[in-house]
Amino acid sequence: MHAKWPTDLKLTITRRDGGAVPLEPVMGAFAHLVAFDQTRSGFAHLHPVDTDLSKPPDATRPALDFKITIPRPGRYVIWAQVGLGGREVFAPFWFEVVP
Repeated sequence: MHAKWPTDLKLTITRRDGGAVPLEPVMGAFAHLVAFDQTRSGFAHLHPVDTDLSKPPDATRPALDFKITIPRPGRYVIWAQVGLGGREVFAPFWFEVVP
């Protein structure tokens, strides 16, 4: 990922047993991503590109598309928030951004 370049992100959720994923909306979207730099300064709160809740993603392997532009090179973390079967689940994804 390059700093200052728009980037497409895809969040795909699967179960180990290959079964259905009980994805539910959280605060008006099927997922939220929150990006932080290494000092934990939050700089982006992202919703999926398609936010039509009447069209849920695939029940077995839901995939949600996001767009983000990272301002500077460095180490970042994006926390994903999803609703699964009546509970909210949070997962971090660390990555490096190059100039």
